Amino acid sequence: MAPPSSDGGDDDARFRPPPIEAAPLLIEVDAPAPIVRSAAPLAPSAPAPAEPTRCERHDLLNPCPDCVEENRPIPGRLLKGALRRQPLVRIGAGLVLGLLVGWLIAQPYANRAERRVAEVRAEANRNRYWNAEDKQALAAQLDAQAEDLSDKAALRTIAIWLLVGGAVVAGWFRAT
Repeated sequence: MAPPSSDGGDDDARFRPPPIEAAPLLIEVDAPAPIVRSAAPLAPSAPAPAEPTRCERHDLLNPCPDCVEENRPIPGRLLKGALRRQPLVRIGAGLVLGLLVGWLIAQPYANRAERRVAEVRAEANRNRYWNAEDKQALAAQLDAQAEDLSDKAALRTIAIWLLVGGAVVAGWFRAT
């Protein structure tokens, strides 16, 4: 500060700021630290839960021991027992697999039975158009025999299909 002027001139001059060019500006201000921006965006912090969550099925604090036990992998099972948590998929896959394998196993028997029925009907057709009564009776007998063979073959084919299919479905449920 400049001492008061003794010449009695301008007493208010001491309250005026000095000209900017005349004195260096010395201001000490606590400035905040500069913001450093990184290339990766910051992950939002998850808010802390106000209260611990509870299992909806068993009303126990999470992790629920019963649910953890249900979801535990089962050693020795197909897909470690993961299909047990999706029962509709497990049932559907087992039924489709059983029907497909049962059909594949039953087809050789069905084809043989179909050929045998076709042979008997062809023999009946050879005798059907003769004018003799004994040939007409033989044709009727062969028609009845063909129908009987056809019915028995259909029942046996269905039985094979269902037995093999059921065994495959049971094996599927055992494996999963």
